[in-house]
Amino acid sequence: MRPVKKFLELAKGNARAVRKAVRDSREVALIAAGLLARHIRPDDEGLPLGRWFPLEQRPAEVGEVATICVASPPDGHYMHTFFDVDPISPSGRYLLLTRVPFISRLPYVGDVCQVCVVDLVEHRYRSIYNSRGWGTQLGANAQWGDDDDTVFCNDIGSSGRGTGIRIDARTLEAFELDGPIYGLSPDKRFSYSGSIDLINLSQTGYGVPERVLRRIKPEQNYEQSEGVWKTDLHSGQSTLLLSLADIRKSLPRQGGLSSGDYFIQNVKVSPRNDRLLIVVFSRNVQGRLGWPTQVITCQLDGSDIALAVHDDLYRKGGHHPNWHPSEPRIVMNLRPDGKTMRFCSFNADGTDLRLLDPAAVGGGHPSVRGELLLTDAYVTEGFSDSKGRVPIRLINLASGVETELCRLYTNNLTGGRRVDPHPVWSRDSRVVFNGVVDGRRQVFIARVKASSVE
Repeated sequence: MRPVKKFLELAKGNARAVRKAVRDSREVALIAAGLLARHIRPDDEGLPLGRWFPLEQRPAEVGEVATICVASPPDGHYMHTFFDVDPISPSGRYLLLTRVPFISRLPYVGDVCQVCVVDLVEHRYRSIYNSRGWGTQLGANAQWGDDDDTVFCNDIGSSGRGTGIRIDARTLEAFELDGPIYGLSPDKRFSYSGSIDLINLSQTGYGVPERVLRRIKPEQNYEQSEGVWKTDLHSGQSTLLLSLADIRKSLPRQGGLSSGDYFIQNVKVSPRNDRLLIVVFSRNVQGRLGWPTQVITCQLDGSDIALAVHDDLYRKGGHHPNWHPSEPRIVMNLRPDGKTMRFCSFNADGTDLRLLDPAAVGGGHPSVRGELLLTDAYVTEGFSDSKGRVPIRLINLASGVETELCRLYTNNLTGGRRVDPHPVWSRDSRVVFNGVVDGRRQVFIARVKASSVE
């Protein structure tokens, strides 16, 4: 890379880090103000555990592309998890949500959310678990097991650290696991994750609440004892599958990045259940502000580590890697030319990078189902309309035709409190996403009409 071009890219990255630091300081001020205000105006009260309440699903839009309803209750703030986590149960009957007590600030230690189930057939809902281990982007990371009776989420465990919980949705019995819930294997047998206590160091909203003035910090020589954890969802036992020290040793072309500290931000299991996708952040890199980011992959036993996206490519602009559902490839927003964001795909070792649609502008949280690419948009990406609404985009990769399912409000927020739609495909090809209705976080379900995407 030419020295001048490299310098400019590093300068842009440092500028982004400064803007993030300003946002984070504002979030800290909001947390402090919220803690004082809740003595005057309490947060939303939670629901009594186990009690069913009637729910009328509210039509949101009936158009040529999709029929959309608001599937969450209007009595609070509700969200589903992420753009790669199906919130609809294996039978298709239930919707799994996190009910959060507020959206005005980030959570603080002791703030409680609730894991809730919506019965889409009998039109009712109830809370099945109270959790103190949640964030504004993933909630309590609530996910279905292999049947309608098994639910997993995160909480603050008996050790004081973030860990996973297995819940029987019928009896409400809960069992504490030894490791956190994050990327579940397709057979719902294992969870793969970094330490969710450390994620907020790089990105707020993905881990668990922490104190404002005493943030959780890694222990000395933590790269030997931290990394990717593998948790048996049946026995609850957790083992360190791949240490950060092992990752550091295995990565090629690290150059200046080797002066920094390594952390795990995200782990995803391939649909074939044969490989892990791991997002690795670096901190305290000499000459760099913020968190240089890379994507690696490996076998399920931690072997065969491959560098899928190097910092040289990532810092041009990129985000949200995800496995392709039917090919051993990764789908991701990238700027290969350093200019326009594109929807790209590439092999697990970073080779054979292609544009999924040469004409489409990338952005949001992209995922693929057959010939269709589904994504949303950030309010900063230029897709918002004059009313401040962002689109749910559907792109036919065969024809190149792009369709909007709808536009919705997300409170025009950036930073850790933003309301990302996180559109996700369900097993039966429904689309679930987040939005804001009358000032409250809500969850929508869209039934896409086949004729609109042919």
